[in-house]
Amino acid sequence: MVGLGKNSDEQQLFMESAWLLYENRERILSDSRMAFAPINMHNSVIWVGDGVFDLATVGVYLEWWKECKHAMVTDKNGQRNLVVQFIGSTLSGGNKCKMVAQDGTLSETQVKSFRYLWQPFWHICHRYADAGIPNLPYSLEEVISLLSESN
Repeated sequence: MVGLGKNSDEQQLFMESAWLLYENRERILSDSRMAFAPINMHNSVIWVGDGVFDLATVGVYLEWWKECKHAMVTDKNGQRNLVVQFIGSTLSGGNKCKMVAQDGTLSETQVKSFRYLWQPFWHICHRYADAGIPNLPYSLEEVISLLSESN
């Protein structure tokens, strides 16, 4: 299985801001321009095709973290972690996931029952793609700036 790879500046910004986004999920989800801000985080599932995962947005991640119990992992120390990236196989269930803890620490893990992690993400991505992108969605950087101004 291919590794998760080095992060771009935008991916790094997303990981550093994941908890800020999560804590402001109600505000973001009530504003389509924020919810449809694209997230350039490469997720991959062998035998599924990557195209739909490339359509992920801030709203997709927020709904996924809220609805999918496997997308928020509590570690052995009781610290909550948000899964921010995944790759894996539908056949073997083997996977690697990047996650970020509430204190900002990045780590990698494997999740049990991988299909229960990627399938909800896939379905939410499809729902967002079917809804259509609103005119001029914000960028991730703009969403973070708007949230920072109001806090």
